Amino acid sequence: LDSGEYFLSERQRKARKLEEKQQESMKRSIEKRMDKEKDFEAPTSKSSPKVSTSSKSQSESTNLDIDKLKEKFSAAGNKRKTSSSGNTNDMSDFVDTGKGKKKKKKRTKE
Repeated sequence: LDSGEYFLSERQRKARKLEEKQQESMKRSIEKRMDKEKDFEAPTSKSSPKVSTSSKSQSESTNLDIDKLKEKFSAAGNKRKTSSSGNTNDMSDFVDTGKGKKKKKKRTKE
């Protein structure tokens, strides 16, 4: 009763609610915009030494990963070479020669 809402007409109450919603949405949009701007700020000079130390450990782990991959692919290549040496590569393995297939007869409409 102190705010006088009780005596407002229905139209005025709806207008007041709509105005409050718009204000809230403006506040939220400003907050979101500020958060997005924080993501685009340039990093400070203090964070650059951290990157250099982590890049060293990253390069070591990358080297280990590359070595593991090299071993994996060389082992796979060796398996392929041994399995393919026993087989002769005929084109019939890759191309359909059509042998053994029957032709379908076309039905005529009556």
